[in-house]
Formats: sequence, structure tokens, C-alpha cells
Amino acid sequence: MNRSTARAAANTAVVDLQSERLELPLLREALGQLEQRRSHLLDFGALQQPLIDALRPQQGRLQVVNLGTDGGEQKQQRWLTTIEQVIPSFQHQRCDCVLTWDTLNYLTAENLNQLNSILGQIAAPAMRLHALIRYSKPEMPIAPDQYLLTEERTVERRARTAESMQAPRYSPKALEKHMPAFRVDRTRLLGNGMQEFILRFEPETEPINP
Repeated sequence: MNRSTARAAANTAVVDLQSERLELPLLREALGQLEQRRSHLLDFGALQQPLIDALRPQQGRLQVVNLGTDGGEQKQQRWLTTIEQVIPSFQHQRCDCVLTWDTLNYLTAENLNQLNSILGQIAAPAMRLHALIRYSKPEMPIAPDQYLLTEERTVERRARTAESMQAPRYSPKALEKHMPAFRVDRTRLLGNGMQEFILRFEPETEPINP
């Protein structure tokens, strides 16, 4: 077994050990609200059938921005460029909810401010943003985890790498400072040390048309 194969095998083992099933009550509540009216959802993950099913009753729309497994340098700017490319998709129906999963942990304060500006161009009034913030532990994986929504509305978290980096551990006040168009609506500390957030879009001025 060469070094690359051994490293891959080690990472696979870590992925198995770090997989876990999460109960995310704020996400469950947000999805329930989307089912009540025609909504437009932006997801920073992969295409998932349970999300399609949640939007189907009211003929809602799902826009997926798959940021992939990139953990390399300059990943943040590439992510923001990818997100910015979906702006034209919201010209006729603005975004009601954004699922960021754990992406915000990997953005700098400047990146968060850039994301704030991008989302401000597509946001419906009182748009909600769901986020998972690594808060209790000083370190986090160097790349975002994978999150899979189940039919029961629980979430399976799968680690992608064994390598770690320092976590910014954003507080509610820090998120509001770096994303000034958003206000923290609700938070919940999870058993694994992550903090679940719902932020609400509350700009001082009207959103800018894309």
C-alpha cells in the first residue's frame, strides 16, 4: 500500500467514526414553513430528494449551489463566485430560505460581508438563513462536512477529512456584525457542540434588484 492509499484509507476510517445523526429542530421548523406556501429555497449542498419533496406541495423551487469538498487555498472566493452566479435565477421569485449547513465557519469576516451583499440582492422580505456554527470546540475539519437530509427530517452528518484547522467560533453578535442585513432570530446548542442558527433578513433599506 503506497502513502496515498494509506492516507485515503485513514481518512475513510475517520469519516465512518465521525458520521452521526442530528436532530435539527430549527431546520425542521423552517422546512415546515416552506410547505405552507410557494417558496424559493437556496441550498449550499447537494441535490436531495427530501428537499424537493418539501417544496412540491406548493410548487416551490429549489436552487442548489454545490460547493463541493474544496478545502484548498482561495476556496472562499471561489465559493462566493459560485453563489453569485445564481443571482439571475431569483429575478422573478426572490429567495425565502437559505440552507448554508456549516459553510459560514469557513468564511472570513470579509467573506461574510460579501455573502451578506450577495444574498441581499436575492432576498425576499424576512428571508431566513439556516446555519450550523462550530462553537464549543477550538478546531474543525479543514473542509465542510456533508449533510444528508432523511425522510424523517433528521440529518446525517458525514465528515470528509481527518485534517483540522482553527475554528472561528462565530458568536451571534459576530454574525450580526459581519452580516449586517441579518438578525439572529433563534439559536439552539446541539449535543455535538455545534450551534444551530436561524438568521432573518432585516435590512435597513429595501433589497437591491439584481
